[in-house]
Amino acid sequence: MTDTPQTTRRPRVLLVDDHIAILRVTCRMLERLGHDVTVAERGAQAIEMFRSKAPPIDLIILDLGLPDMSGAEVLRAMPADWAAVPVIISSGAGANVVDQTLTDRRIAGRLDKPYSLQDLRTALEQASRWRAKYS
Repeated sequence: MTDTPQTTRRPRVLLVDDHIAILRVTCRMLERLGHDVTVAERGAQAIEMFRSKAPPIDLIILDLGLPDMSGAEVLRAMPADWAAVPVIISSGAGANVVDQTLTDRRIAGRLDKPYSLQDLRTALEQASRWRAKYS
């Protein structure tokens, strides 16, 4: 009997942000931390990805200030079966604006722009704890 090596799927992050520079840098940081990344530049694009369910998403990093809709509107449009997917909200608007959005149970953490690799790592750890608590 031959042992077949098991392959483990890398966690997939849906990164939703309209700033190309942030997308590029954050993609590199996430890949360095061992994640695969799917990108959406608009809220409507993210919602379409939720509905298509492909590829499977393990975590969402969501900018609150998208050009076509707010991050809160994107959260409200998420299907009920996505309730177990943790969301890290990202914003350059400041903590007060972000804290008002934190009332949604799916919010696992926040990233204040600009953020560092360590900030991202900390937010990913918070999301992991959130998933363990709510899954």
